[in-house]
Amino acid sequence: MTVREEGMADDRRRRQRARIPRLGLALLLTGLVGSVASCALNPATGGRQLSLISEGEEIQMGREAHPQILATFGEYPDRRLSQYVELLGLRMASRAERLNLPWTFTVVDDEVVNAFAVPGGFIYLTRGILAHFTSEAQLAAVLGHEIGHVTARHSVTQLSQVQLAQAGLGIGAILGGPGGAPVVNLAGAGFQVLSLGFSRDHERESDDLGYRYMSLLGYDPQEMIDVFAMLGRVGDLSGSERAPGWLSTHPHPEDRELRIRERIASDSSLAEAGRVGREAYLRQIDGLIYGDDPRKGYFVEEDFYHPELAFHLRFPTGWSTVNQPSAVEASSPERDAVIVVTLEDPIGSADQARRRFFSEIQGIRQNDVSQVDVNGLDASWASFSARDAQNNQFQGEALFVALDGQVYRILGYAPRGAWSRNREAVGAALRSFERETRPEMLDVEPARIRIVEVEEPLPFVRFLERYPSSIPAERVALLNQVRETEVLEPGLYKQIVGGVIPQR
Repeated sequence: MTVREEGMADDRRRRQRARIPRLGLALLLTGLVGSVASCALNPATGGRQLSLISEGEEIQMGREAHPQILATFGEYPDRRLSQYVELLGLRMASRAERLNLPWTFTVVDDEVVNAFAVPGGFIYLTRGILAHFTSEAQLAAVLGHEIGHVTARHSVTQLSQVQLAQAGLGIGAILGGPGGAPVVNLAGAGFQVLSLGFSRDHERESDDLGYRYMSLLGYDPQEMIDVFAMLGRVGDLSGSERAPGWLSTHPHPEDRELRIRERIASDSSLAEAGRVGREAYLRQIDGLIYGDDPRKGYFVEEDFYHPELAFHLRFPTGWSTVNQPSAVEASSPERDAVIVVTLEDPIGSADQARRRFFSEIQGIRQNDVSQVDVNGLDASWASFSARDAQNNQFQGEALFVALDGQVYRILGYAPRGAWSRNREAVGAALRSFERETRPEMLDVEPARIRIVEVEEPLPFVRFLERYPSSIPAERVALLNQVRETEVLEPGLYKQIVGGVIPQR
């Protein structure tokens, strides 16, 4: 499930400000154990770096993270586009160091402008960042940057430093203290490293490596500068509400642009212009989903509709809402109550799902229990009390509803002292769950990129008249990496069609 951000602008901004963060990638890197401490020579950078983690452990970390990343974000369901990205990634990795890694390149179904790597050669690009590229060389620049994080073993350096901090070691112990370095459990260390991101020195190093890798394949490194300019504009339009993931830890795009300009100017190997691949790339992304996919759920004010699963739920007025791949969530204005909607395993009835849930969760106790009818659907309800590891007490209600062979679990709860003022609102939301049958609410399609050809110079404002888009003009200009005052040269450009959300 993903949030539909089109619709009423005020509601969208309210939801974005209160957006509950997606599952941190760092939470996936658990249960691993460090190896013998060493300062290894890195094959990509030529420098020595701290390494408490073997290459085998690094690969295992990536293999364990990969399926959980896919479960969190979802893989974008376009095999042709995925193969295109994968083949280019593998070509670049073949010119990089560390050829023995199980290099994997995946397009994830997320509208955020982002790309990231996890240890062991696992690289991810969102469809959101693909929508903003205008050439194959720009794709190569970002792939090369992420490959650089892996070949330079930046994650290993970060995790190794956390191991030292957890163990309370000093540099002297690393350099040969008696008995060697201890074995340190990495559980939880990944959270600290990946939630903070790489250092800015690491990001600059990856820029340099990305430059190297794309140049080795003959791509024009000038396109890397256009990527930085695009990222800066995305950040300007997003503001503080939802800046692209690349802007959180990376040096400012203008600083990166200056560094690469200086490198291009001094690079004697660039005897002629490299490959750009504008038309080839734009043909590949024709039809790419832009923004949120309403088929996986969308909001109209406090009402949530899920076309693929055909249900509707009304959350309390004024609550902040968010739709994630694995859950729909809402929180009260005072942040003292939460409602969470998830799918149970598709086994058994609503009552069986309730019994299984309360038997498997520690620290929670059923109070009242009843079989109920919720808008014509078989359901099982229970009130409960719970206590967490810090001995905080909670109260709430749980509703398990059967619909079309699926069982939905809807939990509403609050700290014990706040339950009484939230109970009525939570109960009303739980009871609002119903089957959705109205075609106008179910037959929605996402906005998509359509590639059109301009055959003669055309002012951008005239382009919008000839090829109208369903998003604001400034967004169309950003996607095409042009200015609204610009005259477009003949060639291929992006138009956004569809994605209009019905109003109830």
